[in-house]
Amino acid sequence: MRYLLLISLLFLLAIASFEFSFFYVEKNFSLEFRTFNKALAKQVKFYIFRNKKLTWIIGGDRAVFINNKSIHIDNFFAKSKLFKLEAFAETAQIFLKKKEILLQRNVFISFIHKGKLTTVTTNKAILDLKRNVIYGNSPVLIKEGMKKIKGRGFKFLIKDDILKIYEGITSL
Repeated sequence: MRYLLLISLLFLLAIASFEFSFFYVEKNFSLEFRTFNKALAKQVKFYIFRNKKLTWIIGGDRAVFINNKSIHIDNFFAKSKLFKLEAFAETAQIFLKKKEILLQRNVFISFIHKGKLTTVTTNKAILDLKRNVIYGNSPVLIKEGMKKIKGRGFKFLIKDDILKIYEGITSL
């Protein structure tokens, strides 16, 4: 019981560093004590609010909380109805102070861009929750409506609805 209380306290400290107005974990939450500076949670879902508005729901199958600095999540997902964006990845690393999420392996992002459903497929991307930007420097395949574009590196300014591809643009 003491370990669960200690881990819960460490978890709450990690969450507090996000500095959002409200943040909590959904049901089916279980913690296992691993080492002094690590905790494991299964089937997690976080709700992130700003100015009393739900901005993001993020989660995954398994989360490892490391030293109150980051959270590693397997089978990661992020959804935002406010921004009409969804992101999926095999693994993700949430950096609590920076408010950034590093998405890795089989990254798939879908959003509405200029009124069209747009998807981005890559192996590595960063979702910046503070600046509302998602970007990456890896090879990328972008589908927008009926168009398919290959390139290297992209940046999507979520609030401004601006999508840029950096180099090697090839239309398919």
